[in-house]
Amino acid sequence: ARLKSDQIENWLNERQSDAEIFARSSALSRLVERFKVDTHNEAGEFIANRIGASRATKSHYRSITVINEKGGFILGDGNALPLTEPIQALLKKARTQGTVVHSELVTTPEGGATMYFVAPLRHSDAPGRTTLSGFAVFCVDVEADLFQDLAQWPMSNHGGEILLLQKRADQAVMLNPPRDATMQIYGPEIPLSTPKAVAAMAFAEGANGKLVGETCAGKAVLATFR
Repeated sequence: ARLKSDQIENWLNERQSDAEIFARSSALSRLVERFKVDTHNEAGEFIANRIGASRATKSHYRSITVINEKGGFILGDGNALPLTEPIQALLKKARTQGTVVHSELVTTPEGGATMYFVAPLRHSDAPGRTTLSGFAVFCVDVEADLFQDLAQWPMSNHGGEILLLQKRADQAVMLNPPRDATMQIYGPEIPLSTPKAVAAMAFAEGANGKLVGETCAGKAVLATFR
């Protein structure tokens, strides 16, 4: 459990670092400011190349989008960015904190999983004065980028299973597809009241990291969680 949770934390740190590279680039922020004034200058080409290079060489980004300080589209590569209320809340948080922020894991209508990282773009244009030119928003395909690694059991045990769970109201939701298809016999949403279900027991108050219970298919298992 510790090995796999550390793997997730390392993945988050890597994606955070990708966004921080944009956030620390005052040159990029100045290019965005120039492009906002005149969309026909060479600044747009430099910004587009920077975005394209990041998508080509980094992890599974569904999109990288640069927007202005009011949320208006400037340039992007990949899927269109939906300016939903959660995204707008992230933009507000990034503006207030002045640092890279990220969303919780979000499931898409198609059943995929994504996360958003928002980097505020700032530069100094006078002593003691900082200008926010906009934001870079990274949409990561978590399913393609992380779930495959989670599915690799760290030892020779074909019966082992690793689940990424999220608590939503009174349910434990399986986010990654299990190797054992029978795990989803009752669907990916498990009521927290389900007797002996380790996926539900992990969220119980006072749970100590080790569980003896059953899968949703009724198989007896020993589980650890973090």
